Amino acid sequence: MAQETTQAPEYDDKAIRFLESLWGKGFLSPGGSKEVDRIVSNLDFAGARVLDLGCGAGGATLHLAETYPLSQIVGFDVEEPVIERANARTIAKGLTERASFILGEPGPLPFDDGSFDIVFSKDALVHVADKEALFAEIFRIIRPGGLFAASDWLTSHDGRPSAAMRAYLKAEGLSFGMASPERTKRAMQLAGLTEIKSVNRNAWYRKTARAELERLKGPLYEPACEAVGKSYVDKNIQTWAAMLVVLDSGEHRPTHLFATKPLLTEATGAPSLPAGKKQHSPNAVPARSRASKEFRQQQLIGATIDSIATRGYAETTMAHVTKGAGLSRGIANFHFESKERLFIETLQFMADDYALHWKTAIEKAADSPAAQLRAMIVADFDNHVCNTRKIATWFAFLSEAKTRPAYRKLCWARDDDFLGALRDLCQGLKTEAGYNFEPKAIATSIYALQEGLWLRLMLAGRDFKRKTALETSLKTLGTLFPKHFREDGTLIDQKDGQ
Repeated sequence: MAQETTQAPEYDDKAIRFLESLWGKGFLSPGGSKEVDRIVSNLDFAGARVLDLGCGAGGATLHLAETYPLSQIVGFDVEEPVIERANARTIAKGLTERASFILGEPGPLPFDDGSFDIVFSKDALVHVADKEALFAEIFRIIRPGGLFAASDWLTSHDGRPSAAMRAYLKAEGLSFGMASPERTKRAMQLAGLTEIKSVNRNAWYRKTARAELERLKGPLYEPACEAVGKSYVDKNIQTWAAMLVVLDSGEHRPTHLFATKPLLTEATGAPSLPAGKKQHSPNAVPARSRASKEFRQQQLIGATIDSIATRGYAETTMAHVTKGAGLSRGIANFHFESKERLFIETLQFMADDYALHWKTAIEKAADSPAAQLRAMIVADFDNHVCNTRKIATWFAFLSEAKTRPAYRKLCWARDDDFLGALRDLCQGLKTEAGYNFEPKAIATSIYALQEGLWLRLMLAGRDFKRKTALETSLKTLGTLFPKHFREDGTLIDQKDGQ
């Protein structure tokens, strides 16, 4: 699933033909139907309604429809070429009553709460950088007691990628947002999923990828060249070689992921099962009777953000929050003494999460003011922090800050931290190149631009995209710092690693 539908599709007709030559009709990731069967081997599909999230050309979707006793499966993706292929193959196989495909846009999923018994995905979630928002949506659309089962491409750590990993990602040229198993599990827990399990598939894919590369160099080379052109095949041979380096080091970590959405009683918030109902789990481990204090607090904070983003600050009540979290009013009062305390903690969580995001981006960037400033700007438009849900909630709190000192203190501290880092980086650029400006004034201008673009994103909706906002901000860097950035905001010194 690519991040922006305004861009040319990442999986166009040529890419689909090439990947299918390696992995089979309809499959755009390794292992084909056998790997799908491994992922779902402990699931009970009897009568289930299933979502294949990031379905691609529909290979896994249709295999599940043909092989397992599910009632209905829906494939969802954001790229038109793959959905067109999937629909054509569904008609050809006569599976239109059991399988269907939906073309959507990045962002919130177009399904009602609790729509699916099982959410499945195969190597597609890597295209979504905001894991927290992703798993919040997955949790929302699974029915209580339902299951999540997927494979995905993770990385061994969340720090700056190694030189080998950066070389691989550049060769791949796709919108990968890889996360570590630890961050992925935290995002799943934050969403509310339980019984979380992961299985490292690195050893399997190291062996498989070597075989794929040998096939590309050998028997597949001539037919693949005829299908997509010699230069395309040669480029992918280089990509596979780069990928093997990070597979061998363990930094590239294909992984199976499993989880359950707990059944919650309205009175206590404790997981329970209806009489006579068997809960099927990929782990066969009973659900915990009580979640941790931190887990319950995160559920309530997440539900608060959701409610403020959709209803507004003034209209959000504790009843809305507890219903959204699937918890009782008593549980909410136990963790937060009042609505005001819950709102303050929600704002604190958002401020801390925002700071961690841009500071991590700076840490991962090359050790130069230009590279770090660019990383900071790019991070500010990343979907993890720059999405409709969080922007709307942030501005709702900001609008109340004038009359609420606790909000004002948190908002100002968040902004002062960001502005201070901007000022320091502007000072570093001035020192390097001798610019004739006041660093504080330039930093304030950049900050004001960022805030204004966020506001426009909130108000303009689909008429103004994050991609456009980011391009605007990067071009401004080119105008302000012409000795460090080109007109489009790319670094002049490419040794900075951007």
